[in-house]
Amino acid sequence: MKGFITTAIAFCALTQIAIAAPPHAKPAKPAAPPAPLTWMGVTLGQPESEVLTTTGETGFMYPEPAIAPMTSIAYNIDRASGLLDVSFHKGRAASIGIRRSVMDDSAPSEVDPHGISLAMSQNDVTAKLGKAEITSPNGTQLLTYKTKDGLSWRYSFRDNVMQWLDVTMPDAALDAMPPLTATVHTGSSFEDALVNGAADESSGAANERSYLLEQHCPSGHWWEKQQALVQKSAHEYDVLTLWCANGDTKKLYIDVTSFFGKL
Repeated sequence: MKGFITTAIAFCALTQIAIAAPPHAKPAKPAAPPAPLTWMGVTLGQPESEVLTTTGETGFMYPEPAIAPMTSIAYNIDRASGLLDVSFHKGRAASIGIRRSVMDDSAPSEVDPHGISLAMSQNDVTAKLGKAEITSPNGTQLLTYKTKDGLSWRYSFRDNVMQWLDVTMPDAALDAMPPLTATVHTGSSFEDALVNGAADESSGAANERSYLLEQHCPSGHWWEKQQALVQKSAHEYDVLTLWCANGDTKKLYIDVTSFFGKL
């Protein structure tokens, strides 16, 4: 009898909840993921392995420890007057951007889907796209526009000269996609070598020089002290010994198979 009463009370409670609920209540729809965007031959959310087969002269693939677990790859574009950068989050393309050459500050002529190029000033961008969210990281002016589909377009200026622009897909949208195994290249070993995918040896050497210009150590930049060419498991590697002004040294492993022997 006691069990029957308990069951009856529970049934009444459920009945009251059901009656109190709105007759036509519908569950909230989950937010729609951003529509796929393709620019410069790369689609946001595209698997890293597919991006690596994109036609074009590949620069380096290297880790971005400040925003782990992200890696990025750079392609020389417009006859090496600039770089196309593709960053990855958990093995999928998270951002696509272009920037000026680190060698001579020249800018590629490519434009984004809004018609913006690196040749434009800050006023040119705001006149075309309207008011932006403005921040000032590291002495630059960064204009950010967030679209209705969740993407963020960013334009970075120094002394009113655009340095780079990119579009980024939110991590949450990428995390909602089927998981992939991210490929992280640190250059610390043969197994984890940086990938220099240049078309020939001349371009490959230029890639290495521009890459080293961006690598900082406790006392300025890392400098190349010694270079060795090593063959391992049907791959060719440049093994660089780098030196820092404070006396530190380290090895950097670079896979140069794609252009080895191509003049």
